[in-house]
Formats: sequence, structure tokens, C-alpha cells
Amino acid sequence: MVGASEVVGILGKGEVGRAVGRICREAGYKVLVRELKYDEISEKQIDYLHVNIPEKVKADFVRVVVKNIRELRPKLTVINSSCSVGATREIYEKVGLPIVHSPVIGVHPHLYESIKLRFRKIIGPVNKKSLVLAKAHFKKLGLKIEIYGSSENSEAAKLLDLVYYAWNIVFCKWMDEICGKMGVDFDQVYTRHNQNYNEGYKKLRPNVIRPVLSPTPGPIDGHCTIPDVELIERDFPKTDGVYSEGE
Repeated sequence: MVGASEVVGILGKGEVGRAVGRICREAGYKVLVRELKYDEISEKQIDYLHVNIPEKVKADFVRVVVKNIRELRPKLTVINSSCSVGATREIYEKVGLPIVHSPVIGVHPHLYESIKLRFRKIIGPVNKKSLVLAKAHFKKLGLKIEIYGSSENSEAAKLLDLVYYAWNIVFCKWMDEICGKMGVDFDQVYTRHNQNYNEGYKKLRPNVIRPVLSPTPGPIDGHCTIPDVELIERDFPKTDGVYSEGE
């Protein structure tokens, strides 16, 4: 637990911001929120800034975060948002203050449980000082951590994680369509077959366990799957390298 004199600023109070804010309060921090329609932080001193706003345009995301850091001067900024590879370091180079990228892994809308209890919180630091501060802060929050070598690694891991998930959703939808055209049972061909495969390989080769999804009509939805894929496609279009292989 920490002293009530330490203050955390929450920039963006969507599902991620609410979950992070709750975790910080439970650890004993005073939590102040800055949103588009209200601001508890203005003219206040904060110790930590947690950024939870989405990146739609990289330049705009960097500009907004830089503006807030320059105004608030936190001793550590934690970017929980998905963002372009290199965005965290670009922000650091503009402000010169400690910062880490720490993507959220979890199931919407149960992000509190996911962050607090289910997954290790990744730390992607820009330098050693940022890492030291983040480790101490996350320890106070009671979080298990996983340290990556750089903010670029954690940024890429989060984006490509969602690309991988999107591919699996598309594959499941395609399997359902193909099974319909073949006149075969999707549940047996995809679901039960992969469940049987996974059951046998859990002990033999656990690294090849397959995701087993359910086909849903319409486009891929969710809070972050397609937005994160779009960030990757913007910087690495399909005409590059492996994306065009075999087309």
C-alpha cells in the first residue's frame, strides 16, 4: 500500500482507464481523472500518469500525450494504450521524462480481473530509469510483471497479438463457410476435431495448442481487434514482404 499523498492521473476513463483507476485506488493512491468532458487533474500535482486513450492517428496521439506530460510533469508515465511501434520512444524524446509502454491483456469488459488476477502486466521501458520506476510502481499496485527489452517490443507484441487473433477469427469464419459448401458438420470438422487435438497435445507438445473459436455473423467486432490491425496495416501494408507471399 502507498500513502494517500501519492497521486495517479488517469488520462482517458474508458474500460482500461476504469480498471487501472480501480487498481490504483485499492493500492492506496489518490486517483484523478482527465476526460474530454471533465478534468480533475488541472492545476494538480500528480506522481504517475496512466495513458488510456486510443491511437487513431500517430501524430495526434503523440501530440496529446506530450502535451499532458509537459503540463503535469509526472515522475513516470505508463502508456496502457495500443500504439504504433516507436510511439512511446518518440514521446520520450520530446519530453525527456521516464515512460514505459505497458499494454493491457484481457477480456472486455472484465479488464480489472484480467489485469489484477489473470495476466502479467508487461513493462516495455525506454531506458533503465523508466524500468526501475515502473517496477516499483507496479509492485505497489500488486501486479505480476513481465519485462520486455524495450517499448518497441511491447508495442509490437500487442499489435501483432491482435493481428493473430483476427486471423484466427477469419479462419474460423472461413471454415464455417467451407463446411457449409461441403455439406459437412462444422462442429465435428473444426470444434470437436481441434478439441481432441488439443487434449492429446497438452502433454505431448503444449506449444502447438490451437485456439478453438465460434463463428459469428458479420464483421469482426470488439474494442481493439480491428483498430490494432489497422495500425499495423498503416505502417506495414499488405504489399510488403510476407503479406504478399503466395498472393
